[in-house]
Amino acid sequence: MDPERVPVDLLASDGGVIRGEFRLWEESPEHPDLVRLSIAFQGSEIVRDDEEFWSALRSIRVELEALGLRPRCYGSSRNVYPSAMCQSMGVGIKAYQLEMGRQGRMADLVDIFEDGPGVDPASVEEQKASFEAWLRSLGG
Repeated sequence: MDPERVPVDLLASDGGVIRGEFRLWEESPEHPDLVRLSIAFQGSEIVRDDEEFWSALRSIRVELEALGLRPRCYGSSRNVYPSAMCQSMGVGIKAYQLEMGRQGRMADLVDIFEDGPGVDPASVEEQKASFEAWLRSLGG
């Protein structure tokens, strides 16, 4: 089965932009109970198999960060994070674009591999810290 292909810009720490491509398999060729995600750029490829796409993307982002790169997509945006239900339903391709002090709504769901308004690429740790601040803003 051929993967779904999604173009992505990788933002370099020096301000440059590198074109890349996500490749998504809902069933990993080697592990049918897992998804497979890869990112190809400049002749390189990073591949991860995981239970759902959010976790696979997070793992790839850690490796990209070591190279000084951040993907410009909702899944790496400071204000985007999935709920437990988003991760357990389907293959974890949706997450909430969060607003401080307000619960996520269905209208706030975004595709983690797409680019769009409000994307603010952050490190994995910055994104997690933003999510924790959002939780505190709800009184939790």
